[in-house]
Amino acid sequence: MRRVLVVDDEATVRSITERSLRRLGYDVIALPGGAEAIALYENGDGGSVDCVLLDLTMPRPDGVQVFETITAIQPGSRVILMSGYSEQDALPQLSTRPAAFLQKPYTLQKLHDTIEAVLA
Repeated sequence: MRRVLVVDDEATVRSITERSLRRLGYDVIALPGGAEAIALYENGDGGSVDCVLLDLTMPRPDGVQVFETITAIQPGSRVILMSGYSEQDALPQLSTRPAAFLQKPYTLQKLHDTIEAVLA
């Protein structure tokens, strides 16, 4: 079973995403913020994660900082950045490209298709 890490500071979005992914057959770890996600990787548990669904706009550390830290700790991590902003507006601030970008709001089908494309 594929494991997806969901990092979103909005409890409702995180909960709905977690339940939807579980129904699609994924094992899910859901965390409320970037500090928890970074700690997971610093503790060496990031290796059990197949894909990260990371909200770009969060309180400190923000999604950019979390993305850069996770990929520095574990190069090759498959991170899907999520944002209400468009991809063109959200990604220029990154030094490296994520595995994919998912603009909010998204459909369950789009979420599934994006994860499957990243895991393929």
